Amino acid sequence: MLKNSGSYTEFLDVFRVCGKDLLFILLVSFLFISFSVIFQKSPQRVLKIGFVIFAFFYSLSLIAQAVLFKKTGFGLTREYIQNFLHNPGEDLKMVLSEAGWVYWFCLLCLLMLFIILSKVPDSLWVKKLEYYLVRGSDRVARRIILIIILVFFISLETLALLPRLEAVHPAIKQVPFIELINGFRPDKKPKECQKLEILPEERQDNPINLMAGDEFRPFNVVLIIFESLSWKYCDIYKPGLETTPFLAELAKKALVIDRLYSVDPHTTKALVPIIAGIYPFPEPAVLEARPGILPEKALPHLLKRFGYRTAFFQTANNYEDRPGLVFNLGYDLFRGLYHMPQEGFSYVNYFGREEMMMLKPSLEWIDEVKGQPFFITYLTLSTHHEYGYPPNFPVRDYGVNNENHNRYLNAVRYTDGFIKNLFNAFEKRSLLNSTIFIIVGDHGEAFGEHGLSGHNYTLWEEGLRVPGIIYAPAILPGAGRTEGFRSVLDIAPTVCDLLGLKLTEGEFIGRSLLSPPDENPEFFYTGWSSSRITGYRKGRYKFIFPVWTPGAEIYDNLVDENDVRDMFETGGRLKAEVNLYKEKTRRWWEAVAVQYREWEQGSRSEFKSNQPEDYAKKIKASIEDLITIYGYGYFPEKTEPGRTVYVRVGIKCENKVKRPLQFKAILYFEENGARTEFNLVPRVPLENLEPGEFTSAETVIAVPAEWPLGLSRLYVGVLDERRGHFLAAAGSGFEVSQEGTVYIGELNLFSAEGDKK
Repeated sequence: MLKNSGSYTEFLDVFRVCGKDLLFILLVSFLFISFSVIFQKSPQRVLKIGFVIFAFFYSLSLIAQAVLFKKTGFGLTREYIQNFLHNPGEDLKMVLSEAGWVYWFCLLCLLMLFIILSKVPDSLWVKKLEYYLVRGSDRVARRIILIIILVFFISLETLALLPRLEAVHPAIKQVPFIELINGFRPDKKPKECQKLEILPEERQDNPINLMAGDEFRPFNVVLIIFESLSWKYCDIYKPGLETTPFLAELAKKALVIDRLYSVDPHTTKALVPIIAGIYPFPEPAVLEARPGILPEKALPHLLKRFGYRTAFFQTANNYEDRPGLVFNLGYDLFRGLYHMPQEGFSYVNYFGREEMMMLKPSLEWIDEVKGQPFFITYLTLSTHHEYGYPPNFPVRDYGVNNENHNRYLNAVRYTDGFIKNLFNAFEKRSLLNSTIFIIVGDHGEAFGEHGLSGHNYTLWEEGLRVPGIIYAPAILPGAGRTEGFRSVLDIAPTVCDLLGLKLTEGEFIGRSLLSPPDENPEFFYTGWSSSRITGYRKGRYKFIFPVWTPGAEIYDNLVDENDVRDMFETGGRLKAEVNLYKEKTRRWWEAVAVQYREWEQGSRSEFKSNQPEDYAKKIKASIEDLITIYGYGYFPEKTEPGRTVYVRVGIKCENKVKRPLQFKAILYFEENGARTEFNLVPRVPLENLEPGEFTSAETVIAVPAEWPLGLSRLYVGVLDERRGHFLAAAGSGFEVSQEGTVYIGELNLFSAEGDKK
């Protein structure tokens, strides 16, 4: 880990940074041995089992620390723990994909060490020490034992005070097990930030109103978000790489954004500034997906006012509640991994399948909305770790001496081919000249630069700087490049500018890429963490504030395109301004966080009342005297596989909910037992409801593309997350399934082709 972070100089460095780990192991083991000797009447087996359980979790946390550091450059942080609790399947697959035999061998060695230590209280020499210390009459022996114990504690103290490397990543110096425990402590930061007064210029929820003037051109808009594509692995910026040959040819006829930067190198967070033009919630929690939380100023919201149809396609699963985020961004249609035909398409990583999977379904949707302008977004996947492509894809050796890196470059080339196929399909439909194509990376990817891998914490050029292309032959004929430093926050105002939509109220945070650049732009960056690493741009200079560095790192990106020369010590005036910019960044971070907390509270208060709503279909199902389902509705009641169905359920709180409960909607086909379930998201968290208050839970069911035709039964239920079973529903006038869910109606799935025949 020290070598990976560039902090290793000699073998003693290992002991300097492992002091806390060694101290923790020795202290816990000493306490265990002491308790075994002192409390002899207590069940020794219970004490040993407790010690071994601790040893297992401690060893596992230590290995997870190393694996995560290899993958991300950060270790076992609170953010990863909390994210794992929400997305255990994908996160576990990610860790296992990096855990080679060396890690399993180390885990076994650690466990063996602790098992040996658990046998120490029964050893002969401990029995002798106990005899001499407690019952023995030999004063010399007793003094020797006391001296040994004293020397042991002095050694521990010396170990704790051992000088450590100063500028070492905190993930290396922390004790993972303690970090694991800290992950369950309540966060005080939101309460402290609530006192902050937000200035008018800091607000992100000011409304945006547009007007279609004489220059309005209702062109189609295609936004292609290229997963994990760094500028340095794209032929547009590095000719001759042969990773993106199609994009290189397209760039000759397109507008290339020369220096474009993401805001947060994590996909879910990066989608918000790209599509909505605002900064994301600067912590890992996906507040952006909470129902109704985002201000309605994203591109889908704005374009739908002018008759646009909107859709979002991806081949990944629903990681981090992607459907909720997509609908908060204003899209009419979401199609993910489970909503499209699966057969014939390979898995490329633990999140989903290859991009070609979404080509046909998206084109079918485009054909359906023919005659109306559309805004469609594609989010690619293959270039995300584990960097995959179909088995028949011709793999090249790019000579990078790193298997992961080579797989990544091949995945980039595969995705470039998908984009080429998409353009060919648009050309066959004669849509190229009536469409605006925007291709942009959501963030970059690191392969050891600056001691990091992956992207979540990479605020250096390889992680933040992304490619950007605008191809609109009817509006922007010919090639060209923008000047200055730009942000993905500029995408939304650029689309409006290209379409000829004029602002009549409000303003975007970014500015159109067609306008002259700001000579001294100011942007803020954050890693996927609770302010462990943040960044700030002032013109050509980028300031990075990692928690393991007392000052900052400063780079001149006009001449230093790879963040090689840190100017902190030689920066002169820039070094003197570090504290000012660090405070400015802290203020920005807190101001954005407070606004999201405000929006969250506002959505909660807006979506609860003391009166029930009027549902066409009424019911009275009592769920263990905690809540009552009193009404429901779903639309449409007849649709095709691969389509979406909106489900809404009315809820009344009867008694305070004090344990984690999850609403579910279940689609069930009785003939063959096919079953799929979806989260019904309460508009207000159940634990925030008081007895007598009403709210609703809702979801959009994306019927799997291969779902059987005919009548399927629709159920709703409340899952006890701790016990793993549905709570019993009581009442009359409704049917209850064997697992305890409430039947609310039938969904008729039909084939449009069959109807045409």
